[in-house]
Amino acid sequence: MCRFARFVACKSVFQAPASRHSAPAWLSTHHLPLHLFNPSFPRETASYAPDGYETSVPPISMAAIVSLVFDILGWFTAPVICSIIAIVAGHRAHREIAASNGRLGGSGRAKAGMIMGYIQLALVAFLCILFFVILLLTGIAGTGPR
Repeated sequence: MCRFARFVACKSVFQAPASRHSAPAWLSTHHLPLHLFNPSFPRETASYAPDGYETSVPPISMAAIVSLVFDILGWFTAPVICSIIAIVAGHRAHREIAASNGRLGGSGRAKAGMIMGYIQLALVAFLCILFFVILLLTGIAGTGPR
């Protein structure tokens, strides 16, 4: 197909709007989800397996969400307190998810909250030790004879 024939075939997409106040054809929203334009439109609550049968999506454990939220919050506010809360909530979420036999989801969020919480605690401990070592070395160096 030559360039001109392809242009003629795609001409309807680039046509001018029918009136001055209507949107052009390429700006149509028919391919977008309806809940973007209407918040009261119900969202999908089920997914489909490869064989075509509808499967329900398990709800996410609230403890897993708390673990991830407090860990992210800990990077900006109180790192020690928030990371301890994230670690405890992450362990609790793992127990809940394991006990639910697949009725609860969110194990990835719980694991991410726990791992980042442990990293955050280790980083705070390392920085505290580094601060005291530097304080000790500068204090010893400054107390020499004059």
